[in-house]
Amino acid sequence: MKNLERVLIFLILAVGAVVFYQKKIKKKTLSKLSKVESIPTSPTATPKGALASNQNVASGIKKPDIYEFTFPKIKSPGEVFRFEFPIPKEEKSWKLSEILYFIRYNWKNERDYVLDEYDCKHFAHQLYLDAQKKQIPVRFVGISMKNSPVGHAINALMSSDHGIVFVDFTPMKTAEGKSIAQKNVVYVAKDEPYLRLPIDYLPPYFSNQREDFYKHYAKGIELNKKLLSNQESLRQILIQRDALEKEQNVLNSDPQKISKEQVAAFQKKVDDFNSSIEAANHNEQVLKDEIRRARNEAWQLPQDENWIPKKIDFMPIPF
Repeated sequence: MKNLERVLIFLILAVGAVVFYQKKIKKKTLSKLSKVESIPTSPTATPKGALASNQNVASGIKKPDIYEFTFPKIKSPGEVFRFEFPIPKEEKSWKLSEILYFIRYNWKNERDYVLDEYDCKHFAHQLYLDAQKKQIPVRFVGISMKNSPVGHAINALMSSDHGIVFVDFTPMKTAEGKSIAQKNVVYVAKDEPYLRLPIDYLPPYFSNQREDFYKHYAKGIELNKKLLSNQESLRQILIQRDALEKEQNVLNSDPQKISKEQVAAFQKKVDDFNSSIEAANHNEQVLKDEIRRARNEAWQLPQDENWIPKKIDFMPIPF
């Protein structure tokens, strides 16, 4: 009987050592798992708009050959910007491919973004002037967003073969305040997510249809589901770890009452826990590789709910 007790005590100590060793490993592993990167809603940061949506986007005054529009400043309430928009005249017919070529080789998007000094309104106004010089049918577009006190300004260019092409020249702003130039063709519709496609990554099948944008975003949505699944796996691993620690404490509280079957069952749980960590590690690495490839291929997710247009204004006149 004493020999059996010694064997059982030895087994309990051995299992305790395994769990202690596994605890050290899993903490390191779980720490890594908790750092799984999320898929950004944008390549680097959210672009900053500068149109107030809780008031009129702009007030306009018609003058000979131009419209003068007044926009409220964000940082200086009561102060305004004044922009002059030449009234469209003698607009020519431009195909989608020709408009994209014009956008691709226009470099006015490379200025730094500074709120109330040179922000989305200024980028859109400059592109409006540049397109008009080429006699491209173009409009300045003010967008008010749902659930956001700040709107956005972009451009609309009319193609003869694929309808209105919305273009966003506003740079990204990183957390450090650095501007990152961008040129996006965007999908804009009331009550739908504001979707952006970098012009350098437009797919060969692109024809400026709603399906083109959602097809491009489909991979990002798929990866996001995998990310959520991996996070759930992590949560389950944490629950397993806590349960094993509690069971270990119970077993160690009175080792003389533990049977061989209990020791074997506990050891199996430890082995299963090891396997779950290995699987989570593998899934984490696969997911990171997929996200890295997705970023390289410019897959993105739709903007969050604050980037759902509720009002779209064409200026100075509708198409």
